[in-house]
Amino acid sequence: MLTVNRRHSIHKQFQATRDRQICRAWRVERHDKTGRQHRSARWVLAITGLRKPTCTGRMIKKCSLAVIGKVSAPASRIQDNDTWAIVNTTASLRARAALCTQAFRHRVIEALLYANGSLGVIATEGANRNPDVGDIFTELYALASGDDKIRQQLYPEGGDIELQRIVVGEGCGSATMQVSDGRISMYAAGMSEYLLSRQQDGLPTEGELLIGRLSGTGIGISWEHVPVAPVCIVRTENETGWTIRLSARAHEKIEREVAHWTSVETGGVLLGRQDEVTRSFYVIDVLAAPEDSQRSRHKFELGVKDLRRTLDNYVRTTNATLYCLGTWHSHLAPSGPSALDNQSAQAMGLARLAPSILLIHTPDGYRAVLAERTNSEGEA
Repeated sequence: MLTVNRRHSIHKQFQATRDRQICRAWRVERHDKTGRQHRSARWVLAITGLRKPTCTGRMIKKCSLAVIGKVSAPASRIQDNDTWAIVNTTASLRARAALCTQAFRHRVIEALLYANGSLGVIATEGANRNPDVGDIFTELYALASGDDKIRQQLYPEGGDIELQRIVVGEGCGSATMQVSDGRISMYAAGMSEYLLSRQQDGLPTEGELLIGRLSGTGIGISWEHVPVAPVCIVRTENETGWTIRLSARAHEKIEREVAHWTSVETGGVLLGRQDEVTRSFYVIDVLAAPEDSQRSRHKFELGVKDLRRTLDNYVRTTNATLYCLGTWHSHLAPSGPSALDNQSAQAMGLARLAPSILLIHTPDGYRAVLAERTNSEGEA
């Protein structure tokens, strides 16, 4: 995302901060704990009645700002009827997670840069905030697994992207990549025009992912549009705090598999990522069951042939941003988790350190069980 180093002129070197902005997040939390009056207004921007949206520091100062997350800001500043959207340009994973956990009726638009400004991303939530920005960035990680150029820019090999520890205050610093004012302006122009057109023409029904790539000459940007369909949200039955966000891609593959095996139970492996802050499992894809799997009317046994190698290859192509989340299987009749399902969830929880999910497809919808490691007293 784009943040301006305000200690220097707007016309001098800009600093585009990458994802893990530990310092700024800590400063925001510290305000809530100590009562200090410092507030990082750049953490999240709520744009109110903005006529010519832009990502540069001058226009940011003209916008109506509100801080989200640990800092207590009046809800009316975000829920105001004049607010069109919430634009997040902080490059902070914590800010993104905070926005995903808030019950805003206004949609979130996120914009940021990767790889020293060679890749730009705009993510716009769909109607009713489905998909949200967490779903859309999971889609970006999935696209990277099949696109060598995106993958090299998101996960450079050999340390091509140099990050420096930049001191921004007393005892504070950020892992920061430096990007020239000219390159920032190229991306900011496209992002600003996108915001302006969406404000004038209306926000999309589905989610949107726009990927901007720097041309070979370094003097142009080409933008690719990727629609992101709404996700299916399933709450776990044994732990109300966790939800499963099933992408349209994963849902369609499950439906096709169930339609193929109509007289027996079937299943497979769930792929995606887990976010403990939002307490969400983002299921972006499913892996077909190995050929040695066993299917019957009352039970599905997942095979193991070549499964480890297939999962290892998938994790490597996504630089471990996506991985195995658990398994899914079908029930032929509407029903909840069986005793065998609960036993399988307990066994899965003992076998894995991270929480896993057991997703069940039934004729009347999805059911889910959380598999989590417990102590000797049965507590997670």
